[in-house]
Amino acid sequence: MRLLRMQQEQIKLEAGSNRGVDSPTKAAPDQPADDSEEALSVAFENAETLPSHLRTGLPALETSLSEQEVKLNFEEAQKELEASVLKAMQLLGQKMSSEGEVSKYEEAFSILDAKILGKFLKAAEQWKDLLPAPEKAAVEERSKDVCERWEAVHREIVSYIQLKMEVEKWKLSKIFSKLNKQLNKEKKLLNAGKTKGLIKEHEAIFSESGGLGELNTSLQVLKTLSEKMAAEKSQPKTKMSVVEYERKKENFLRRVSAVYEALASLPTDGHSSKRE
Repeated sequence: MRLLRMQQEQIKLEAGSNRGVDSPTKAAPDQPADDSEEALSVAFENAETLPSHLRTGLPALETSLSEQEVKLNFEEAQKELEASVLKAMQLLGQKMSSEGEVSKYEEAFSILDAKILGKFLKAAEQWKDLLPAPEKAAVEERSKDVCERWEAVHREIVSYIQLKMEVEKWKLSKIFSKLNKQLNKEKKLLNAGKTKGLIKEHEAIFSESGGLGELNTSLQVLKTLSEKMAAEKSQPKTKMSVVEYERKKENFLRRVSAVYEALASLPTDGHSSKRE
């Protein structure tokens, strides 16, 4: 028996040797699978360096979150949203001077970022898709509660900003009216030749420490509030209001310059003609 086994092994060795010489090389039965996996891996590695238009025929590598990860994303997004609502509410509850009120609401508006709300809503939808009906209803209730609180604080902030913008528009109208009266008075005095001390009066009023400074301050407040409200769909005309006031200011300053140049061109009467 031992001799027979030795002969069989010898025959196998010779047969394998003959196939290696006379026949084309054939891969072992499991070799194609190994080669395919290696080739696919190389293809994905090379795809990272290919231009985007050459990647279209390659299979996409997709990753999906586990149920635990989706749940964690939802809980973290909810915590972030609730924290922003609480912080904004605490800020609005602080007592400040009239000058600090605007800054307070501006900061609260920034804290109550709509992107945080959007992130939470997306996470909630992803989590609900994985839940059975009873649990899905509970998540919807939690989402509704926090969203309603966010909306309530947001509505208060927007209402204040809208009111403050109306106040600034009223102030701008009053300032323009006051400065126009001064300019018209100076024109009349110029035409009447009564210009003594007028250039000094002009310089005091139309300066940053005078009425012109008030105009610039009020316009800047309106502009800042307008930028805060730019994303609000309910405020489509906000930006246009600022543009109109800026154009009105430019036209007014041209008239102011014309009057000043007329005053500065007159013989001096001992008063400085240098503008502040």
